[in-house]
Amino acid sequence: MRAGPAHLAAVHLLHLDAGYRAGVVGCSASVPVLRDVSLRVAAGANLLVHGAPGAGVTTLLHCAAGLRQPWSGSASAFGVPAARALRDGLLAFVPHAPVLYASFTVRDVLASAAARAAARADLDCELGLELDRPVPRLTEAERWCAALAGALATGARLLVLDVPAVVVRSATARQALRRACALAAQRGGGALLGAANGGALPADRRLALAGGRVLAEPWPAGDGVARVAEARLGHASLTRASVDPSPGAS
Repeated sequence: MRAGPAHLAAVHLLHLDAGYRAGVVGCSASVPVLRDVSLRVAAGANLLVHGAPGAGVTTLLHCAAGLRQPWSGSASAFGVPAARALRDGLLAFVPHAPVLYASFTVRDVLASAAARAAARADLDCELGLELDRPVPRLTEAERWCAALAGALATGARLLVLDVPAVVVRSATARQALRRACALAAQRGGGALLGAANGGALPADRRLALAGGRVLAEPWPAGDGVARVAEARLGHASLTRASVDPSPGAS
């Protein structure tokens, strides 16, 4: 049975340096992308990291999901290396432009993902999509949401999500994303989201990425989020503790 103990951080990046080594296609010299990035997301929390194209958001997500080996530092999920968490099904990654079989329906996407993870296909993960709708008939935003539904169907407790602009702009897709984040939190996990501009996305905490470093943004006032998200910037630590809703807050 997969475990995601509540006392362990869903995501923990510590002094992460990452980039492209010389010799990689298109790189004649090493290109640093992330510089001494540290952040922590507690179980049950959602963290959004956003930045302009080229800021390194996708590189950060790849490291957090165990898909890329950092130059230095560490990336872990629930206390184990991120690559192991990915292999063991503790986390699932949804890329910016997921590839789905054209012959599949949404139901097939969920069933296939569940089968690969030896999990039970849970149709509660369908996120409002029509289960019998063929993939070719999905919009770009719906296609991404179908991949998100497939990630949930694996039983993963941590979602690492590279959110495209079409999802940010779609109220229906954002609602599906909120539902996915809530399901991950119910499983004792959470979500790490990345986007170029994610102001409308569900998140307990937002951090900007610029120049390869994470910049803190003010906590939203009076949102009553009883969760914890931490971001360590260099030697400074910012912590979100439980917050009681202010009187009359909606």
